Amino acid sequence: MAVRIFVGESMSFRTIGYLDEALEQTSWDSETGGADKMKAIDEYAVEASMSKVWGSEALFATADDAVQAFGGAGFSAEYPAEKIYRDCRINRIFEGTNEINRLLIAGTFLKRCGGTEGHPLAAAGTATLQLPEDSLLATVALAKARALKVIALAQAEHGPKILDNQEAAAHISNLLLELYAMESAVVRAGKMAASGHRWAALARDMAEVYAQEAWNRVQSGARMLAGELASGEALDTLLAELLAMHAPVPVPLSTLRNRIAQALIDQGRYPIA
Repeated sequence: MAVRIFVGESMSFRTIGYLDEALEQTSWDSETGGADKMKAIDEYAVEASMSKVWGSEALFATADDAVQAFGGAGFSAEYPAEKIYRDCRINRIFEGTNEINRLLIAGTFLKRCGGTEGHPLAAAGTATLQLPEDSLLATVALAKARALKVIALAQAEHGPKILDNQEAAAHISNLLLELYAMESAVVRAGKMAASGHRWAALARDMAEVYAQEAWNRVQSGARMLAGELASGEALDTLLAELLAMHAPVPVPLSTLRNRIAQALIDQGRYPIA
């Protein structure tokens, strides 16, 4: 639950930061001020959709864990978990269902970026950030290489028609969601370490847990998208290329989870403020 909170915060902070920076370049004093501000906001529609989809699904999963932690009492209105679980379900429906947002994410990304260029996810700028170790950034880079390889193939061979295959569009969106979430958490953890933040070690543990597990989801998602794009020898070749790519070194997630859990138990709450 804490890992989800940290990653969700990181995505939200990043998205809001993009919007703030864009809006600072506009002014209501201009004759086109309103249109300029709407254009600046629209520029980050993909990031906003990713934050909404990922955040609403993480919220529901966390609420579900809360009900499970309460046991039978989780279904009782006398305890908070029941109301949280019931109320948070609507988030995956309103403000655009998550299914529609997934189509928006895939369609807008492919339209603006040609699959691989012109978007923060595809940029190498995060590589300049220095973490105490480079394993986390390496994990993100490896995941990004796999995901963008098959997304670029979808764009090159199918173009906009790939969106007619909603299964393929969902795979593209899920890959982008994982990349945005991974990168946001890892970069935030690096910035916390660089600034000497008191919870930097905890942040790194949470980013490491998410990155390791997300890499496996990216690997699986890339293979499933490949199955929508090719068949026969072409599919065999693509899968072999994906398999030949480097993979991050596994880490003992049980150790990291124990440290995270102990920090929360010691504090009696999610401590990062």
